[in-house]
Amino acid sequence: MNEVDRALQMQMDLLQESEQIAHPDGYVHEEIAECLLLLGHGHEAEHYFARAYEVLSQDLWLTQQEPERLARMKLLARQLLSQMPKS
Repeated sequence: MNEVDRALQMQMDLLQESEQIAHPDGYVHEEIAECLLLLGHGHEAEHYFARAYEVLSQDLWLTQQEPERLARMKLLARQLLSQMPKS
């Protein structure tokens, strides 16, 4: 297992914990999306980028200090979604 796989597993564990306490963590979703993207799983990453954007766009500090980061999440969610084959 490489470092990205290990990081992905750690983030998935954190996601499960945050879901158990009903406290969504946009940063965890963002990290999962980035890991999936690095592993070549862009279609899976889209959902996590979208959820990260949904949660983190509500963070006043992040919207003021890192608008480019939020814009990238939103863009990747849309780009990856548009690249998925239509059923």
